[in-house]
Amino acid sequence: MNSYRGLELPQAISRRDLYAAAEDYEAIGITTMREIVARYERTSDYPFVDTKLSLLNGEDFADADSVRGKGAIYGWIQGRGLEALAGHARWLRERGGEDGLVARMEKMMREVLDSLQRLRERNAGHLCFLMEPDGCPFTLDAAGKATPLAVGAVHPYGFSDLFCSKGMFAAAEYLVDDAARAAALEYVDLVEASMWERLHDRPDRPRSEEPGGVQVGSARARPSHDSDRRGVPAGRKRHSGSG
Repeated sequence: MNSYRGLELPQAISRRDLYAAAEDYEAIGITTMREIVARYERTSDYPFVDTKLSLLNGEDFADADSVRGKGAIYGWIQGRGLEALAGHARWLRERGGEDGLVARMEKMMREVLDSLQRLRERNAGHLCFLMEPDGCPFTLDAAGKATPLAVGAVHPYGFSDLFCSKGMFAAAEYLVDDAARAAALEYVDLVEASMWERLHDRPDRPRSEEPGGVQVGSARARPSHDSDRRGVPAGRKRHSGSG
């Protein structure tokens, strides 16, 4: 791996400049994946993506912190983490030279995917914004105290489900796990149908609340796995292309 050089691009950018800058981005990506995996490996009884540290000083947040500690699992972070692991592992396999890191990423991906599957089963098919490590969803009251949140089969799907469904699909696809891939794709379908139905029920909904941008990852992967080439229904095309 090339070392990070902090290259500053000139106003008139050449192709050579872009190739040189790409080396810095490679260094950033590889260093980040090494740190993500190292943080995961240091705690064998915490099968989740662990980014619970301050970016200002690099120190871990206290475990007792009800918002930032290890007792607070953010569903969307786990889903996004799985998607990042799958994408970076695929890139590193094609790039070559990081076989050891890729193997560690694959092990982590497998275990985090399994953890999210267990938590989803516990919550009637949902993965919530805030959960305890055992999957119990909770919210915070006005005083910042954790309060259990009841989640059932009729509970609406939210953005955490959206991030998790496409992250689980990406991981299962990378790991060539047919059963997990089928379950994740069904999850994607359920989330999409629920969220777009609610969007159509609220035509005045602010664009910032639209799920189209978050769905790009799963929508891009879907055509290669859907035998009927369903694509994106017209209503979804209209909304996701509106800004």
